[in-house]
Amino acid sequence: MSLPISTIILTYNEQKNIEACLESIKDISDNIFVVDSGSTDDTLNLAEKYTKKIYNNPFENYSKQRNWALENLPIETEWVLNLDADHRATEELRSEIAYIFSHNVPKDINGYLISRRTEFMGKWIKHGGHYPSYHSVLFRYGKGFCEQRKYDQHFVVDGKQQKLKGDIID
Repeated sequence: MSLPISTIILTYNEQKNIEACLESIKDISDNIFVVDSGSTDDTLNLAEKYTKKIYNNPFENYSKQRNWALENLPIETEWVLNLDADHRATEELRSEIAYIFSHNVPKDINGYLISRRTEFMGKWIKHGGHYPSYHSVLFRYGKGFCEQRKYDQHFVVDGKQQKLKGDIID
């Protein structure tokens, strides 16, 4: 199923994570961009199994890298999903996104908030303020940007957003 979603994945020496990330989104996004920061491991060879849209940009911080991608990649879809290489979309999230986009997204919705499910040593950390933790990582192209922060990333979306039930595993 081809949905109007481009996915941007940031990488740097992510050979142990990149395939699981790409495998988890291949059914909801066939327009996948990898923005690498000079990996010296097998990250890029593994990513090439899923996409030829691989770009290199020196890393300063997450917000600059995210905004560089949004401003410079040849994105032609209406929607953008922003992930890190160690993220994986759950089956529930994939099904929910497929359903929403096959039934026409309401015109007044510019973004979707997706909860990040933190796992440590294979176990879901449900308590201690780790869950749910919603992030604006899926939005209409041109309606969102990453706030300038030195560490981590926080997207700001212009307009109305809705929460999704499915998670991104981190």
